[in-house]
Amino acid sequence: MSFKKIIFESNLIISNQELFIEKCKEAYNKICNITKSKETTKNYGLYNVFAVTAGDEYFYKLFLELKHIIQSYNNKEENLWVQSWINFHKSNEVLNWHNHHWLFHGYISIDPKNTKTIFEDGTVINNKVGNIYIGPCNLKHKVEVNEPYEDERITLGFDVINSDFKKQNDKISFIPI
Repeated sequence: MSFKKIIFESNLIISNQELFIEKCKEAYNKICNITKSKETTKNYGLYNVFAVTAGDEYFYKLFLELKHIIQSYNNKEENLWVQSWINFHKSNEVLNWHNHHWLFHGYISIDPKNTKTIFEDGTVINNKVGNIYIGPCNLKHKVEVNEPYEDERITLGFDVINSDFKKQNDKISFIPI
């Protein structure tokens, strides 16, 4: 099956950006305490941001929105699982060329700063608050900073699998959707 790249706009994030930034900072600190590391991106397989934020009504609404996007994007009846993590990067720490080897991949822009995501096929996405990108895996991509910033760029990455990936999955971070 061939997937295309799609960007959705989350009014939930746009209308509540400052709240989501604060909640992401709280989740980031909690994850750092649990993993004993500030590398929340590198440790993506050790937690799921939606489990870390359990009990938070806004993250629950975001989870439901993401679940709907994923199921619509997949466009078939099958069991799916999602892992999601926080990317919390200073201007000089954004992700270089990398790839994801699952069914499909995406990211949610909470505070993306003035950045763009570049894909190896030439696609360029200007990151905006509230954008939820979803697209195929096995397509290298990186983040470029258009304008340096002082604090952190905050996005939530996510990968999706179906039962075909069961044998390949050694992560404990996938949860059913």
